[in-house]
Amino acid sequence: MSVFTQHAKVVQVVAPRAENLGTTDTAVINISGHHECSFFIVVGANAAHGRANVQAQACDDTTPTNDTAIAFKYRVTGSGDDIFGALTDVAAGNTFQTEGDPSANRTYEVVIDPSVVAAATVDGATGHQYVRLELTNTVAESSTHTIIAVLDKPRYKGSTQATVLP
Repeated sequence: MSVFTQHAKVVQVVAPRAENLGTTDTAVINISGHHECSFFIVVGANAAHGRANVQAQACDDTTPTNDTAIAFKYRVTGSGDDIFGALTDVAAGNTFQTEGDPSANRTYEVVIDPSVVAAATVDGATGHQYVRLELTNTVAESSTHTIIAVLDKPRYKGSTQATVLP
């Protein structure tokens, strides 16, 4: 029997919370040990207009001291179902916006390419292995969500995995 968590790393990077105006950064994670990384933004109850702009950022360290926006892909389920739509490209420096009330009970998958993180210039250098999401709530109405990162296809096989958190 194959055990999912022996080849995939599952990490809660934002605890369940209700957000109003403001910015939420996920925990910075180290993706150097995996070939694939996705963040899952699980949205619960939303006020009529609660929404957030989502951006992916390559980071120079676990603080991070410096970061830069990177290109990524995302897709979303329908309200209350488990079928994801097509992937949409988001260029570096851009964001996508979670929907207001229609986004309640949806899951957004944000797909990060580790090679894009490594190629990003952060504070004049490349070759970085740290990434995070930044969510900026744009409307003064509550949005309830949690964010989980799933890293898969480990570079090194083993029955236990090292932490990806700082």
